[in-house]
Amino acid sequence: MKLEHLIIAKESSIDFEKNTLSVFDVIEDLTIDSPMERVGFPVQAIAVIKREDEKGRIEGVADLNVISPNFERLVHQKIKFVQEQEHRRTRMRINIMLPIDRTGVYTFQINGQGFSGEIDIGVKFNKITVV
Repeated sequence: MKLEHLIIAKESSIDFEKNTLSVFDVIEDLTIDSPMERVGFPVQAIAVIKREDEKGRIEGVADLNVISPNFERLVHQKIKFVQEQEHRRTRMRINIMLPIDRTGVYTFQINGQGFSGEIDIGVKFNKITVV
């Protein structure tokens, strides 16, 4: 298996009739202004894996981790997936409440049976004072 895409977005939708995936508000960099010390920011990680030489139905588990700018693991999720024999690709959409408490690079990592990848999101976190 091979990871084709790993995208972080605010949301996405799947049209099963047309077999299409629409991704909305792809996130590369993020600026958050908040009076809070820590903010939960909802995102979706969208991963697309492609079969290479594998035959038949494939059932597997992937691990998704989010690493903070100070190298703490903030999120860890196990994602079960199934790739039917007739499908070349499998899509996974993982909902995450990303805990943000500092400026820096947040790294999203996915690892599965025979595939892995990561993507970085730059975050600027401004703690503001409310008067």
